[in-house]
Amino acid sequence: MKLPVSTHDLADRIFRSHRYFWIKLVRAAITSFLILVLSFFMIHSSGNPAQIFLGGEATPEMVAAFNVRWGLDRPLQIQFLSYLQQVAKGDLGNSLLRGEPVIDIFFTHLPATLSLMIPCALISITLGIALGFVAAMKKQTTIDHLMMIGSTIGYSLPNFFFGVLLIFIFSIVLGWLPSSGNETLAHYIMPVLTIVTADIAIFTRFSRSSFIDVYEHPYINNFKALGVSERRILLQEALPNASIALLSISGFYVGSLISGAIVTETIFSWPGIGSLLVSSMKARDFPLVQGLTLILGFSIVGVNLLVDILHGIIDPRIRKGGK
Repeated sequence: MKLPVSTHDLADRIFRSHRYFWIKLVRAAITSFLILVLSFFMIHSSGNPAQIFLGGEATPEMVAAFNVRWGLDRPLQIQFLSYLQQVAKGDLGNSLLRGEPVIDIFFTHLPATLSLMIPCALISITLGIALGFVAAMKKQTTIDHLMMIGSTIGYSLPNFFFGVLLIFIFSIVLGWLPSSGNETLAHYIMPVLTIVTADIAIFTRFSRSSFIDVYEHPYINNFKALGVSERRILLQEALPNASIALLSISGFYVGSLISGAIVTETIFSWPGIGSLLVSSMKARDFPLVQGLTLILGFSIVGVNLLVDILHGIIDPRIRKGGK
């Protein structure tokens, strides 16, 4: 006769069978909480925003009234607990400068950022993987060496330097392209080029290594000996096996794409999340900076969690390792 399984034993079995996913979920939750804590205290340690909003001639009474209005007169730990309760309810507060809810401001500027990031991601991933495959097929040849030199140069160019260089050449010297805004397709050329130059280099080098690793397996040589076409080997064998390695870089890539967008949007006065974050930091708009930092931080954590989960689903060996 089978003994009934206790609730404790059932919970233990569930945890053991999904240990890998639980560990990743807990790590993501801890990381998210640390982002919240660090962003709050680092932003508040930058000083009182009253002087910026009220001006240098503000009286002590005006500063005190400002602090009471926005709850800045309370002890910092009380402010943090209050903010924690707000975030738990999905409320990121109101902007000091605009007086609007932070979440509304975020969604107002989000389309401009997505219209820049999505094309950059598609171009970088597609072109980077294609170039990486060509470099892997031409390993140790002149083509491979030139591609690796080009990717090294592209990765080494800082976004802020390359963006300013493009503005100088194509806007100031030649006068061909607009240097700010996002009204027409011409406005996209330099910002997209600024971001994808480094990102294509990353995917080229990483995909090259992944394809070389796959193509060095004995079973690939067996396919070649049987007369299987290179295209079929690529689509049915190389890409699926290299996808696990390429998936590993996805979480890192999202972080680099967001940071690159922040710099690029600032350089080209792009009306997106990145330039909004920089301008709100200059104005010490605490709620807006905190809200944007949390959303961007949580987005990166969420993407990395998704990548880890997909890793565990695609490759059972990773899942069994539980790390």
